[in-house]
Amino acid sequence: MSFNFPPNATTDAPFGSFEPLLTATQLKERYLFGVELKDSNGNVMSDDVLQHYIISAVSYLEHKLDIVIAERTFVEDYDYRATDYVNFNFIQLKKRPISQLIEMKARFPNNQDLVKYPEEWYVVEKEAGQIQLSPVEGTFSGLIVTQGGSYVPLIYGTQSYWPHLFHITYKAGFTPDQIPVIINEMIGMQASMRIFEILGDLILGPGVTSENVGLDGASVSKQLGASPGMNAFSARIKSYKDQMKEYIETVRKYYNGIPSIVG
Repeated sequence: MSFNFPPNATTDAPFGSFEPLLTATQLKERYLFGVELKDSNGNVMSDDVLQHYIISAVSYLEHKLDIVIAERTFVEDYDYRATDYVNFNFIQLKKRPISQLIEMKARFPNNQDLVKYPEEWYVVEKEAGQIQLSPVEGTFSGLIVTQGGSYVPLIYGTQSYWPHLFHITYKAGFTPDQIPVIINEMIGMQASMRIFEILGDLILGPGVTSENVGLDGASVSKQLGASPGMNAFSARIKSYKDQMKEYIETVRKYYNGIPSIVG
């Protein structure tokens, strides 16, 4: 299942908003352009190291944004509440965005199935990680659908609450070839900041802010940083950090929404 922009659009946007996951080569070309990836002895930083920082950036952003970037499968249980069930059984899943709702069952803790819901009933809000059931008329095992739209599992009418009745299997995240461009941008900047910090120490030494070159009694001083703790890449690190703050706020609102505060 692919993602469209804006949410719930029936066709893709006319511009490319997705691309494959950032590679080590693209990291060098887009975010490390003009930077010699060597230490003071000429040892070159390998693509394996660059790939590590890409993976590390993905993990960091998943925790920071509370979303799943690298697509994977989750199997989770959710509680049954009668009031929610009769109102299309709204469920907020723990992971977002959803790429595919694979299966939804109602079952007891002893793994005895009450009903497996048909796929054509699923109503999925992918970006928000929310699902509902929109029943169609018919009869299924353990489930009766009336002309009025009621869909009743065997437990309905006997309990108003049952823990972990719903067993849901789904995929969350993005396939490797459909990463939102803005998230790839964040991955690139986050990975690059870690690399700049290492290179700054390897090339000049930690805390070095200037260098002096002397020849035949003449001396030339070159300022490399504004204060102790900075290095030759401090300006670019600061630029990436400033951009990241804006991107994080934007992406977090897009997937998680703006929380309501009641005074």
